[in-house]
Amino acid sequence: MNHLAVTSILTVVAHIIWFASMTERKYPIKKTVLLYGLYAIFFTVWSILAYSLLGKDSPYVIPFSFVGTILPAILLFLYTSSDSFSKKYF
Repeated sequence: MNHLAVTSILTVVAHIIWFASMTERKYPIKKTVLLYGLYAIFFTVWSILAYSLLGKDSPYVIPFSFVGTILPAILLFLYTSSDSFSKKYF
């Protein structure tokens, strides 16, 4: 279980670095760090819950973890970015 937590934390740190490098901040640094910190907690808890509830041998652990963390990541990226959604995708 410790390996899963450490892997989740390292993965979310990589996500946050990516967010920070790709996003022109819309909010002050304190609020942005708070949002990223809440996402880090969510990411880690979601991954551990997927592992705990589905079992380590389940083939659904990775897809469940991925979908459950990537959708909030995309929403967080869109929420914290100063560019509008239409500038990003249209």
